[in-house]
Parts: sequence; structure tokens; C-alpha cells
Amino acid sequence: MEINSANMNGTETHTAERKCQAEDETFGNGISARRMEAATETQKSGSLSEQEKEFLRTVFQQMEGEDKAIDTSHVSALMCEVNSGIAPKKEDEKLVMEYFESLAPGGKTLDLAMFFRCVQHWYINTRTTILMFPSEVSERRMQAVKATKRCLSTAANQLDTKEKQLVFETFARYDKADEGVIRSEELREMMADLNSGIYPTDQEVQHVMWFADTKQHGFLDVKEFESAVTFWYIHTMEERERAKSHCCNVL
Repeated sequence: MEINSANMNGTETHTAERKCQAEDETFGNGISARRMEAATETQKSGSLSEQEKEFLRTVFQQMEGEDKAIDTSHVSALMCEVNSGIAPKKEDEKLVMEYFESLAPGGKTLDLAMFFRCVQHWYINTRTTILMFPSEVSERRMQAVKATKRCLSTAANQLDTKEKQLVFETFARYDKADEGVIRSEELREMMADLNSGIYPTDQEVQHVMWFADTKQHGFLDVKEFESAVTFWYIHTMEERERAKSHCCNVL
């Protein structure tokens, strides 16, 4: 997301790296995995975690002016950055601005403390039962997901050896020009290979690409692809556990 260097309050600010994507350029629910995790944790505890506050503080400081405040006209840009570069829904913007107005009637700027309160309100009102990776999960992929979870439980934030080898082989098969990279358009086919021929939704492909392609250059090297698959597997398990828990709570 590009922020004008003299934009927020007429003073110089930093420039954020990512460009904000409109919702119709990403996927229907408009919620990033990062925000989904933060919202779920906030709903459980009733408040922002210290880790989340540190992240939000960094976002805020990138955009604040010399007066340590940000004009409310830039709330959408703030929300976009919190949401991993995905533009917030209009109803989310309205939710946050109405809450801000209730706390500071007529206010035109928000400081860090107010930003924390507004984001916490946003998170608490985020639907956390939405699946971001809704495609059918093959038995092979589910076994890989479970193996990845076991690796995580031993503090090894990576795929197990067998799955990592398969990932490397899949990458090599699609890197036909031997360039050491694969393009975004090839990612869907590769994900289907890892899911026993079952194709992921466009939403899944876009979300995984957004996570792994941090420089937004439209391709992944082999380490980025491994990171993308790990991310995909971890969130596949987390989403299904969350959905199962929600179902049980309803019953």
C-alpha cells in the first residue's frame, strides 16, 4: 500500500510496501489469514494481545504525522494494512468509524490508543467462522496437514521430510525452463497436484500467493513455494478445527 510521503497530516511519513487490493481483486470474504488469527484470539481473550499491539503500533507509526496522530480520512488505508493489503469492506469501515464517533464525537484524528480501541472493536465483530480454504481436502493432503501439525508441535515450523521432498519434486516439474521460479498462474496446478488432483478455489490460490509472494513480483522461488504450502496446510487444519468447535458450540 503506497502512502503519500506528505499525506497523513501534512507531514512526512514512511512508505508501506504493499499495495492495497480491492476486494473484488482478491476474494469474497475480504479477510486475510493474519487478521482472522488476530480476531479469533481477540474474541477468545476479550482484548488485543501484546503481540498484536506491537504489530499495530508498527503499522500506526509508519503512517502517523509529527503530532503522533492520523487523520480519520486515512482509516481505510490503516485497515487495509492491518488486513494484509486487502481493502476493508465498506461495512467494516462504517463499523469502525461509527465506533470512533461514539468515543470521540466530532473527532478528526486518532492517536495510537484510539487506534487500538477501534481495531479491537473491529476484531470482536469479525466473523471468524468463515473458511478461507474451502475446497475439498483429499486424504493425501489431510495426512500432510496432520504431519505438518506434528512438526509444529515440536517447534519445527516446517513440513516433514517426506512432504518437503514432494514439494521440491512438484516445484521442479513445473519449473520447466529451469529458472528457479514458478509463476502465479502455475500455482493453482501445483496446489491441485498436492491435493490429489482436486483444484483449490481461486480464493485459496490468491491467498496463498499473497502470503508467500511478499515482494509482489508475481512468482515464487522454491523456498517461497515451500513456505506457501506450509501456510496452506497449517490454515487448512486450523480452519477445520475452528469450524468443528463452532459446530459443537452451536449444538
